[in-house]
Amino acid sequence: MVWRVAVYGRQPCSYPYIVKKHLSFMGTAIITDAEGLRIGVAGRQESELRVLLLGDSFMQALQVEHKQSIAGLLEIGLTRRLDRTVAVWNAGVDGWDPPQYYMRARSLLDQYPFDLVIVALYLGNDVVEQRRDVIPPREPNKRHLIRFPRTLAWGEIIDAVLYPTNDFLETRLHLYVFLKIRLHTLLMRADLTAQDVPTALLRTEAESHRWELTSEICADIANAAAEHGVPTLFVPIPAPFSTDPDAFRELVRGFRMDPTTFDLDQPDRLLRAALERSGLEVVPVLDAFRRAHAAGTQVYGSVDRHLTPSGHVVLQQILEPAAAFHLASRQ
Repeated sequence: MVWRVAVYGRQPCSYPYIVKKHLSFMGTAIITDAEGLRIGVAGRQESELRVLLLGDSFMQALQVEHKQSIAGLLEIGLTRRLDRTVAVWNAGVDGWDPPQYYMRARSLLDQYPFDLVIVALYLGNDVVEQRRDVIPPREPNKRHLIRFPRTLAWGEIIDAVLYPTNDFLETRLHLYVFLKIRLHTLLMRADLTAQDVPTALLRTEAESHRWELTSEICADIANAAAEHGVPTLFVPIPAPFSTDPDAFRELVRGFRMDPTTFDLDQPDRLLRAALERSGLEVVPVLDAFRRAHAAGTQVYGSVDRHLTPSGHVVLQQILEPAAAFHLASRQ
């Protein structure tokens, strides 16, 4: 297992806790530049073209090495395809969503020149219901202290005993983390997991304002880029439940819900329609991910549900031609 953290530039890494946590669990090498953006082992190289990549943990991709991530793959692939050096600035941060992508985009676009902006929207939780213009700093993970239960109610036993035991083992025993993920369905049934029902998949959300609201925020990102003469691509990344039938069956069993309450195509269909009504360019992914899964490619991890190295390759094959089209015309 290799644990390495290096910082290029004058400022320290903006996310030291996240880096340490994933390094100790996944064993990947995490290197950042002065902006806290992930880079390869060679550091931030000078380039003729720059791409700004925005997204959450699916783009941050701490589960794989930089060269295996979509950012690293696009750098290599676009450089070869265009015969011009391309740098992808990976601004993905786990737990972020479109309001934060907008703030980050404006900040970086005002400071640095870019030739293309790519916004990855994870359909599991990036279709937001409210717009936040002020976002406080992230709170540290709450750790529970063990105590005697005040009652014999199940919720009180969870708070007093099970949560503290989980916190203790989770930070000290990797095997426990592995078993916890593998037994995820049973934990959902016992109300011992923080996972929520992916509401964007529910048919009852079809008339929600969330689709138009998310589209409006994305339009603001595109407008901010356009002010600098930069085009923007939007890439809806499907949740595993929409591409992997086994993952969907596990979800249904875990929450003991009627599978007909879900529409697995809904997030992609409704968000794409809203984005296109706003005049935004969308690179569709869902069908290609389903074909790859049906052909035997493991797109998502079986333990960690983020993209595997193969999943990043599939995404690169979809995204690279559209990115190259826009970059080819840049001087």
